[in-house]
Amino acid sequence: MEQPANGIESMADLMDVVAGYWASRAVLTAHELSVFTALGDEELTAEELARRVECPARSTELLANALVGLGLLRKEVGRFANGTFAAASLVRGRGDDLTGYLGHHAMLWKRWSELTESVRAGGGQPFSGEMPAEATRAFIMAMHASSSHWGEKVLAKLDLTGVRRILDIGGGSGDYSYAMLKRLPEATAVIFDLPNVVPITLECAQLAGVADRVETRAGSYWEDELGEGFDLAIVSNILHSTGPEGCVTILQKAYRALIPGGRVVIHDFILGEDGTHPRWAALFSLNMLSGGNDGRSYTREELEGFLEEAGFEEAQHTACSEDTGIVVGVKR
Repeated sequence: MEQPANGIESMADLMDVVAGYWASRAVLTAHELSVFTALGDEELTAEELARRVECPARSTELLANALVGLGLLRKEVGRFANGTFAAASLVRGRGDDLTGYLGHHAMLWKRWSELTESVRAGGGQPFSGEMPAEATRAFIMAMHASSSHWGEKVLAKLDLTGVRRILDIGGGSGDYSYAMLKRLPEATAVIFDLPNVVPITLECAQLAGVADRVETRAGSYWEDELGEGFDLAIVSNILHSTGPEGCVTILQKAYRALIPGGRVVIHDFILGEDGTHPRWAALFSLNMLSGGNDGRSYTREELEGFLEEAGFEEAQHTACSEDTGIVVGVKR
């Protein structure tokens, strides 16, 4: 979904935004039906594809035609095949597998479809109970797809001089740490996350080729301390999931885990001062609302305030993209 350069100024602009879910739903349905994986490297008729995904031929063909229109599939002489991107990234089990990202957004679909009720109620229904294993894996692999993309962009903005021990708080897949380890052959990293997450973390470390320098530590950053003696702590895409008090609590624990002179790196969506832009950061706050927690995207000034309250000094902000940035604080 593309935002018009000057906002919504015509019926065509409005249609692009309001009907944007049509394309999204088609792609998510294709993922849930395993269309891309069923095609693999083959060229199939609608009837052959329908048998593989166990759907009627007519509806399968209509979906496949739409995916051709979206540029994900090709169609030649009545046969469908994955396009270049789909073949490389949307087939389960391939090296550049982004299906976890699609699975995560398929789970978010229901919450977003209930956004009206969430706004009326002041928030969505909080998740209760333990997340099913398949949902946890989908979420972590979605973060793996995202952080694999962003790791190098964040790394380009950081001075890694003197970094030997890295702490990745709520690190999930751990990809930000892995990007650093590839630049720092003598460094090691500890990825701290929940007990049901760290086995997936180790899989990702193996894929990154740095498992011999990675340690996982299972726990909750609400209940447990994070260790000590670290040069650098990463808090990537974590603070948006909690309110201001929670942000300070996490940063205080990071402060205690660092050596004097150590740094904490916050990486997240960062809002402009009035909270309305960038667009993706503002929309992400609604994503948090629909999830039933008290988190949201924060402004640079708010993040710097959290760092100061946690004891850090010399907060410095650097943009990583139109929507995201890093804010670095130093422990003195």
